Amino acid sequence: MKVFYLRNKSGFPVTCVASKIVHPLGGQPMVYFDFATHNPADRYSRERARETAIARLEKYGRYGVYLRSEKGETRRAIVEEIAKLADSQAAREAAYLWLQGVTTKQSPAKKAAFAIRHHLPVLRAFLESKGEDFVALDELETICGKVLG
Repeated sequence: MKVFYLRNKSGFPVTCVASKIVHPLGGQPMVYFDFATHNPADRYSRERARETAIARLEKYGRYGVYLRSEKGETRRAIVEEIAKLADSQAAREAAYLWLQGVTTKQSPAKKAAFAIRHHLPVLRAFLESKGEDFVALDELETICGKVLG
């Protein structure tokens, strides 16, 4: 079992995530996870958040995502799911910040590439609605993919 924290813009941990990888017989690896988010009305305790996230994972295991591989993908897959599914606005915002590299030590090039890649679908839809060609966006997406590895 692994535990990690998602932080807000100030660097304050707001969400504790507990996860475990399961290897079904002959199947694709899957990571199950659950999390605990800081309630601003309460005093924050990393230990309590960790205990809560682990207990929720062991009791409910509410979330799961299949992995293409286990090399470097696990944490990103979890955070992407939290960004989409979390009921808590603070958890979703912290996940989005993590994905942008704001709260990690990513290079400026990787942060920019992620932000661009994140907004490409909106740009593509806009250009498509105007009947414009979006070949340049395809090239930009390719470049972002190379930067992000």
